[in-house]
Amino acid sequence: MQATGKVYDAKYREIDEKSINKLSFIKSSTIMTKFEIRRGMSGSWSKVALVLAGFILFGFLATINILLSLPEAEFWDGVTANLFFMLKVVDGPGAIIIIHVAIVGGGLIATDIKNRAVDLYFTKITLKEYFISKISSAFGLTLIGMPTASIIYFTVIFYKRWPGLDEYGIAAEVFGKLLLFVIIEALFIAILILFFSAYSNSAVNAGIIFFVYVLVSRVIFQSILYRATDLDIFYTLAPLNALDIIGRAILAPDSRSEQFLDLSIFSAILYTVVSLVAVYYKIWKESKK
Repeated sequence: MQATGKVYDAKYREIDEKSINKLSFIKSSTIMTKFEIRRGMSGSWSKVALVLAGFILFGFLATINILLSLPEAEFWDGVTANLFFMLKVVDGPGAIIIIHVAIVGGGLIATDIKNRAVDLYFTKITLKEYFISKISSAFGLTLIGMPTASIIYFTVIFYKRWPGLDEYGIAAEVFGKLLLFVIIEALFIAILILFFSAYSNSAVNAGIIFFVYVLVSRVIFQSILYRATDLDIFYTLAPLNALDIIGRAILAPDSRSEQFLDLSIFSAILYTVVSLVAVYYKIWKESKK
């Protein structure tokens, strides 16, 4: 398999000119991750989610004074509820994350395969380095937008409130929960888009199929199978539902998260493991051509 001159000269020159194979695993993976994130954010459409996230963040920040007037317990409850809503991929602003990832993450592997550039990568790095760099770049791209906006929101809230010593424990707990869910949400979605990217013939197709699947799966598993059988497993097999339940359990526990949490964790692990194995196998196959 030969990479064309156009590929080398236009899209992959930065990688072609670097002696990455002489670097350590961490350094080479870091260079690859930065390259992939810059490439993913290079298009005009990649900025749409950032603009939308900015508007939503501004809307939440505009209501800060209302929260600041509340007593300590109600204040932090309100902050936590807002953070969950910002990251809520089901019926919430967090849906922007899905749109963003469909746009910027669809080409992470699909573009390499389409442009026959995989052989170029493997003259520079190992299969494991390629695999890890794709995961880390997908994770980094997913963090851009609403996850980052939620962290900015907490930071501004914390600065405005500037809690006394008696509130630092609560603030640290809320921030810890926020970081935990941001990492889980971003990693889960990142691995899903990598799967669709690896098995699609273009970035556009990967993004569309990913977007359609996460929406249609809710209809199939929740609206049809779950309502027909009343089996909890079907509700959580929709990836967005599983993610929503895990987010609820971390940031806003309720009866729904209590009912579906165990199966949601199982579904999330299942999707993650199957996707990672399938992506690694696809990359391995490409490396043997």
